Amino acid sequence: MSVLRLSPSRLDLEVFRGDDLALTISFVDDAGSPVDVSANEYTATIADIDSGAPIASTAATVSTSTVTVAVGHAVMTPLPSRTAWKLTETAAGSVTTVLAGTLAISDEVE
Repeated sequence: MSVLRLSPSRLDLEVFRGDDLALTISFVDDAGSPVDVSANEYTATIADIDSGAPIASTAATVSTSTVTVAVGHAVMTPLPSRTAWKLTETAAGSVTTVLAGTLAISDEVE
């Protein structure tokens, strides 16, 4: 029996504690042409890395072929030093995780 695995793309993030997080994702097809995602909704969720329990969630801003996630420093500052995060897409009633990874927060400049 064959298995089809539908895994999201992985993107690990590292930020400094107290900074705002701003991330813009461009959606393109295999030829590099922009894909219109403006009819879809996107949500970014930050969760406990061990339990998966959500800590914070925010709706992303959607343009024609880009999605921008913005999480302010007031939310970022109290987070644990290592969490999980994901970006989910809701399109025509279906929910799909399109990006996921870890979110590491550094307390000091190296």
